[in-house]
Amino acid sequence: MIELRVPREDVNDDTATVARWLVPAGAPVVAGQVVCELETTKTIFEVCAPAGGHLHPVAPEKAELSVGAVLARITDSPEPPALPETPIEASKQAGEVRATRQAQEFARAHGIDLAALAHRGILTLKEVQAAAGLRKPHWQTPPGVRRVLVLGAGVAAMQVLDILLHDREVLPVGCLDDDTSLHKVSLFGVPVLGGLDCLEELWRDGVFDAAIVGIGTNVPVRAAMYRRLRDLGIPLVNAIDPSARINRQALLGQGLVLCAFVHVGVAATLGDNCFLAAHSNIDHHCTLGRHVVMGPGCLLSGTVTVGDETLFGSGVIVQPGLEVGARCRVASGSVILRDIPAEHAVKMRPPTEVVMVKTGG
Repeated sequence: MIELRVPREDVNDDTATVARWLVPAGAPVVAGQVVCELETTKTIFEVCAPAGGHLHPVAPEKAELSVGAVLARITDSPEPPALPETPIEASKQAGEVRATRQAQEFARAHGIDLAALAHRGILTLKEVQAAAGLRKPHWQTPPGVRRVLVLGAGVAAMQVLDILLHDREVLPVGCLDDDTSLHKVSLFGVPVLGGLDCLEELWRDGVFDAAIVGIGTNVPVRAAMYRRLRDLGIPLVNAIDPSARINRQALLGQGLVLCAFVHVGVAATLGDNCFLAAHSNIDHHCTLGRHVVMGPGCLLSGTVTVGDETLFGSGVIVQPGLEVGARCRVASGSVILRDIPAEHAVKMRPPTEVVMVKTGG
């Protein structure tokens, strides 16, 4: 059986949506055949079968999946494969250590001898992580320094970690991500402790003091993670790059990510859980709702209002005094000249003609 997983098409997208399946369930496919189309915030791309066999989709159309998630399985039979409820590597020889697949992968990545932990049952990821000391509040921090957990371990989380590592008042102690391939790595020396299902237990065990969402352009997932943290009563921290400028009377929410050279003008208001990429400008008396995400180089003129969960691409310009409603999607390079109602998309029309002129000799 071969697993077909969601590829990373763009460095800024941590998820993709199944636009449509081109092959019905159980149908035969050959290596290299296009089987489905996936959509990100920037493009639609095709996914090909890596080998021949019968295709069994795992995700339905319109499903949003993380990069690395299982998209489909290819088997030798047109019948759906029978899968165990828990991915366990069963013992094949007497005395062999039994452990879940996740536990084995983590042990290999961190050089842990499973034989030293073996017992009559099946070793779990939690047990192996505990042996590595990664699930205990063992970090020695000076008084007043808060230990921070980052939700996500993709490219956006790397930006968040880079900012936090400049802040002497916080210490990033780990990341959580459901992509198991990331459980083998650390980001700037900060380990990936496991999947998001570990969140409540790590909080209960006192491993961290506060958290922040490290997801970028996937606004619904970013908002859902924020709500989960609030429901658990977990404090949120802000990640504000040292080069950012926060002007007088600006009001900042919680869980903000402000990247390099972000400018927040006089008396501007930023709601909780916003992510503003480098060189974004929020001018005086602007108001941003919660979970607003902006690509690099966005420019909001004075007194602009933006609703909750709105996503801007790169280089968007909004004229003074306008309102962009909640849950809007604004394409890169757009120039907004009038109000945008809630739940609308703004798309750029391509130029009708491209003129190239040779310069020099």
